Amino acid sequence: MKKNILVINTGEDIIPLFDFFDELTSDEFDFFFMESGVKALQKIKERNWQYKKIKKRNKFNLFLFLLFWPINFLIWLIKLLYFKYKKNIQYLVLINKYEKLTVTPAAKVLKIKIIWLETPGEKFKDSGKLNINLFRLISRWVVIVTLNGFSKQKLEKLKFKNVFNMKLGIKLSNHARQDNIFNNIAKRGQSRVNNKFFTVGTTLIMDDLQKIEAMFQAMKKCISIIPQLQFIVIGDGEKRKNFLWLAKRMEINNFSWFVGHQECLKKWLDGFDVFCCADDHLNLNNLSAIIQALVSGLPVVGPNNIGLEEIFYNKNQILTVKPENAEDLAQEIIRVYKNRYLYKKMTKNQEIYSLFSVERMVKEFKDILI
Repeated sequence: MKKNILVINTGEDIIPLFDFFDELTSDEFDFFFMESGVKALQKIKERNWQYKKIKKRNKFNLFLFLLFWPINFLIWLIKLLYFKYKKNIQYLVLINKYEKLTVTPAAKVLKIKIIWLETPGEKFKDSGKLNINLFRLISRWVVIVTLNGFSKQKLEKLKFKNVFNMKLGIKLSNHARQDNIFNNIAKRGQSRVNNKFFTVGTTLIMDDLQKIEAMFQAMKKCISIIPQLQFIVIGDGEKRKNFLWLAKRMEINNFSWFVGHQECLKKWLDGFDVFCCADDHLNLNNLSAIIQALVSGLPVVGPNNIGLEEIFYNKNQILTVKPENAEDLAQEIIRVYKNRYLYKKMTKNQEIYSLFSVERMVKEFKDILI
């Protein structure tokens, strides 16, 4: 008999977890979702999972939480009663801060097993001492699961108990068909050997110019050393026009391509020579992209002190620099360029994949539930 899991998410982008959910579904689990993300809901529909759309909550206000706690407790108690006795829910996975504090007490009363899934980049230190104490108090009733060791260390420093680490896993797949105006760019670089371009790639959400400015400056420095440089930015966002404007102002637009959101990242990674992390912290999307880049044999350049160091399998494959330091970033990219024939010998590494496979992730999850 399959075990039923209810996943409640009011804020995080959890699409990188769907391969993991798929693997669990094919094994011995069924999923029900209360989800706020439009793209995530689309993926859930494609998989014929049962779901209910809920309101997105990006901000948490302690005063409002305490003020409305009795009402919210009763509301969630009624909702969870339905899921427990009508849907036979045995496990509850909570992802965002809002539901961790609001839903956990009701689930505890109903004796549903509770898992707080701690995504990379969740910053409890920014929550304030009173908030942290409240989270820590309620966390006594749950199992906390992190997706990288860096997050586990941060929580343990804040004296959270019952914290387990489960490395984020990926599932390798063939190139998905996604023909668009940028398709030829991806195709022409899919064999890195003998390619006339040297391609630097990154993925990001275009919501903050500051996080990309240092990378743009680094590209401008690199072009004098790497005349055949090609810079590809994968991602979209509300400030896309601002990013294009900044690239033009910094005079890197003639060798830069902003290709928008891409369903199949692997197709693009096969054409990159180096992958750069533009963010100053890890999240589910960039962590998944970094792991895919490593498995594809790419060197990865990114900020230090965000948890990249723990991922590396080959010390030559992850190169860390000071955050927002354009000079250091440029020097590391140039170093990869000068040693590009060494890096081109890197192939898809099955040993790295075994460390970050979705099958291993499923096994670790089952071990945590025991």
